[in-house]
Amino acid sequence: MSKIFTLKTALCIVSTAMMFTAFPAMATSPDAIPEGTYTFQGESALTAPNLPTVTCTLKLTGTVSNVKDPNDPLNGEAVSLKITGGDVTGPIFSGCNAITVIGFPWDAYATDASLSSGLPLGPFTFTVQDVTVNYPINQSCTGDVQATFWNGQTTVGDTSYFTFDGNVGDTDCYVETTQPTGLENTSTTDVNVQ
Repeated sequence: MSKIFTLKTALCIVSTAMMFTAFPAMATSPDAIPEGTYTFQGESALTAPNLPTVTCTLKLTGTVSNVKDPNDPLNGEAVSLKITGGDVTGPIFSGCNAITVIGFPWDAYATDASLSSGLPLGPFTFTVQDVTVNYPINQSCTGDVQATFWNGQTTVGDTSYFTFDGNVGDTDCYVETTQPTGLENTSTTDVNVQ
């Protein structure tokens, strides 16, 4: 009787071990938490050909959501950023009030594979597509802009922010956030990639 019990016990242990080997723990993918609408605002230097560089307040509002990867909808996941509005402001004689941002929505995606390498604080790189900036004297720049998202400056509990530092597409227009924390989240709830 004890040999049968021992054999049944051994088979149970082997079966359990095989089950855990056959089905390893699934890795969780990074998500934007919580999904929602957020506003980011901060100082940015804006440059266009034949115009002086001006430092203005850039404010952008958009939605953040977890979606299927547009390049791999069957298997991949991504974080989507859809910028739905924005404005440029500054002192009355700065020239900032004559600059507009248009052509919304501006879309950006970052795949979970690219986001994983930035955990826990960042950087998380997004390509914001089809950005249009209108300058005075009938000058307009349209193209993609690289943006970098951070969960916080030193900890995930800090306010999240975006930084920009690059050309608007292939144009000679340039946008650069000028403070260490770029465009800070000014919404009542913070969003993080976790």
